[in-house]
Amino acid sequence: MPATGHPPSDDGGADRGLDAPRDPRGHQERRAGQRGPEVAVDRFRSAHATSPIGFALLNERGHMLHANPALCRMLDAAEAELLHRPLTDLVHPSDSLLVDDSMADLLGGASSARVVLRLEADVGAHRWADVTVHLIRDRSSEPYLYTVHIEDQTDHVEVLGQLGHAARVSLAGEMAPGIGHDLRNALTAIGANLDFMAGEQTDPANLERIKTLSESVHRAHSLAGQLINLVHPGPPSRELIDLGGMVGALEPILRTMADPEVTVEVVTEPALVTGDPIELERVLLTLVANALDAIDGPGKVTVEVSRRSLDEPDGETRRCVQLRVTDTGQGMDAETLARAFEPYFTTKRTGTGLGLASSRSLVEALGGTIDISTET
Repeated sequence: MPATGHPPSDDGGADRGLDAPRDPRGHQERRAGQRGPEVAVDRFRSAHATSPIGFALLNERGHMLHANPALCRMLDAAEAELLHRPLTDLVHPSDSLLVDDSMADLLGGASSARVVLRLEADVGAHRWADVTVHLIRDRSSEPYLYTVHIEDQTDHVEVLGQLGHAARVSLAGEMAPGIGHDLRNALTAIGANLDFMAGEQTDPANLERIKTLSESVHRAHSLAGQLINLVHPGPPSRELIDLGGMVGALEPILRTMADPEVTVEVVTEPALVTGDPIELERVLLTLVANALDAIDGPGKVTVEVSRRSLDEPDGETRRCVQLRVTDTGQGMDAETLARAFEPYFTTKRTGTGLGLASSRSLVEALGGTIDISTET
């Protein structure tokens, strides 16, 4: 196995760190061939200068002798920055054992070794690569040079990751009805016990707490019903709702969603709309959750419901109701803003990428519009 932690030899890699051969003639032949690596570098440099695939030539210790332009572009580094560095220096720490195992296979007699891993010239920025390594031996069958072909697979891996993410979300959709049934049964038992407790309570403060809990259970029961109908949904519910009153009633829940250093302010007025109250609650909770996620440390989220008049292009004035959620977070860059409503797109480690996409669908089904503005 190449000793990748050692510094490069002064003679460009000719010193293999092995015992000198006992045969003096063999020793002379080896010395006469010391310029071999230099010749090989020149030969491979010209052969791979215009190749779209990354190529590297390593000495017997695994140190870089040559990196072609495609590999330099992949790692966003000049060749001079890569020379004399062991290959493991350019590999993500979590993948370095893959390189060691591949080298061990080659030294054990394998003709080549292939592995997919992450390369990084700078910490924090990596590229997925399909790496194939071949070992060239000298006349004494000792390791002499390694040729390394490196094909950038970053875009391919990211596409596969998105497909895998979509498949997981699809599986969750298939499981949702069963989860909804179990959840609704549990909520029914909780609701019954809350009703029993309310009948035995005389303290007004405790009765108010039980009422709040019962209302939360009722909302959760409705959400469980939506899980059950997720695969085969029934006709949407439409009723006249005071959106301002609904948001005001949810204010205690919105406050519990926030970290202690984040303030949630709710400003509403009576505003009638036609829609499904559960769907509108989902939209509100999604918008508030995204606003809270955007805040790192102390901050503020403001939820406003107001009646508005909009001037249409034809000169008519249209009356509408606006639900507005603002936050003091870091904002979005242009790319994130452009893709914010795209299904399965997420910047969160545990996000599904469906919150804003489904919110837009729900709002547009009611004849409304939804948009995002940001300041960075």
